[in-house]
Order: sequence, then structure tokens, then C-alpha cells
Amino acid sequence: MLRTSPNVILKVALGLLLMLNLVACSSETAPDSSATPTVLSANNSVTTIAANGTTAITIKSSTQSQTPIQSQGLGLSKTDWDKFHGPGVPIAPGVPSFRYENNQYQVIIANDQVAQIERRWLSQPISLDLAKEQSKKLYPTDAKFIKSLVATHTKDNLDVFFSDMAKQAFASIPSTIPLWPGGSPGNFTVTYHTTANNQIESIVIALGINPT
Repeated sequence: MLRTSPNVILKVALGLLLMLNLVACSSETAPDSSATPTVLSANNSVTTIAANGTTAITIKSSTQSQTPIQSQGLGLSKTDWDKFHGPGVPIAPGVPSFRYENNQYQVIIANDQVAQIERRWLSQPISLDLAKEQSKKLYPTDAKFIKSLVATHTKDNLDVFFSDMAKQAFASIPSTIPLWPGGSPGNFTVTYHTTANNQIESIVIALGINPT
């Protein structure tokens, strides 16, 4: 079973940032300020998210008006998330990812909104049915179940959903940013990380469909 570590997050972030900087340099003859990679704070950023829990780079984004969303997690503004869970502790420098409530939650922020959530029960894993019930508290209320899949490498189970609220919440992010890997805007997955005893020690709610 694979889980994201701060070192993995930072290495992936730096690798993707280098790649996009090279792309930007190759297109200098046709400048496009909206496509120029720029590392910014989490409060003014777009972040590419991989559904397997790895992340991310920050890119300058246009100013957006917040779309109202009925969610206590995915798509929620960081300000509103912090009202529920208190201030987060940064996981790695330069990457908009945070720990909350003694590492019970790890959250990735894109464009000042919650784009990925890992909910952990490492010391006391729970049943799959209970994990599914708990996950419902962390994504938009209009989410519709699409199908179930099995991750290619980890063999963890995951459920695929579609939410129009999630689609609208991130609508201002340019379509050239791969925010929904393997899926369409509005798709997200809930991955259930399973112990040897078939209990769930964590779930990851992530944009797109990427059953790695």
C-alpha cells in the first residue's frame, strides 16, 4: 500500500515546476501572461493534483468570484475549511498542502479552495461502510456515484463521482491545467486505503479519475 509523504509531495512539485518552466521558455515568442508559471502563495494559486495523493505545483491564476458550494470539504474555501478545523500546519515549503487536527487531515489547496483531502484513522482503522459514510461529509452534497474501481498498483478500492458543484467551484482555473487527471471537470474519486485486516486506515478524496 502506498501513501503520500511530504518528501514525495515536494519532489513531485519541484519536478512539475521544472517541466512547466521549460515549456514556458520554449513559447516566449508568443507571450501569454495567463500561461506563465509563477510560484505564489496558496491564497493566489492553481495547483495540479494527482488522484493518487501526490501533488502539485502552483501557477498564477486569474481572480475569481467564489462559487457557493454545499460542501464541508472538497471545493470549500480554505478560509471556511479553517473555520471547521483550525489553522493548518504546512507540510512542505512552497507547496500549498497542510496538516490539520494532529494529522487526522492532510489537505491540498488550489486557487484558495480545497482540492484534495486525506482523512486518516491510522491508530484505529474503521470499516469500509463507516469510511464511506464519513467520506460523504467531505464532498459536495450534489455528488452522484458513477462506478467503483480497483487501483492498479495499490489494489485499493475507489469510488468515482460527479459533482456539478465541484465543476463550478474550479471553473475559473484554465482548462490547460490538468486539474482533473483521467476524468472530466466535475469528476472526483474517493480512494479507500486498506489494512491487511481489510479495515480502512485512510481515505483520499481527489479531483479526476486516476486509479494508480
